Amino acid sequence: MLLCKAPNGISEIGQVRDYLEDEGYNVFTTVVPAIVKYMRTHEGSEIQAKGSAFDELVTEMEQRGLLP
Repeated sequence: MLLCKAPNGISEIGQVRDYLEDEGYNVFTTVVPAIVKYMRTHEGSEIQAKGSAFDELVTEMEQRGLLP
């Protein structure tokens, strides 16, 4: 999983993803945008994936067999 905040936007994320894949890493294709709503959650606060930006990531994780 690649977790990063890219100051130069989505193209920079693509470059990092390409580099890691070239190095043999298995990188998720899903990009979750940096949304203020998620940055301001407190430790221990639940974030509901269904219907949020995390929904696509959860689906990809299920398809890869990483979640039941």
